[in-house]
Amino acid sequence: MGLGKEVARVVMKYQGYGKNLDETRQLYGELRALLKGKP
Repeated sequence: MGLGKEVARVVMKYQGYGKNLDETRQLYGELRALLKGKP
């Protein structure tokens, strides 16, 4: 799919897994949206 650069950008934005549960949920939401093709 060629999403490596976008995934890396999202993970760096949250500094890994996020600092708390809410950030982690936002991170996985953004990653899920990337996989589904939604910006």
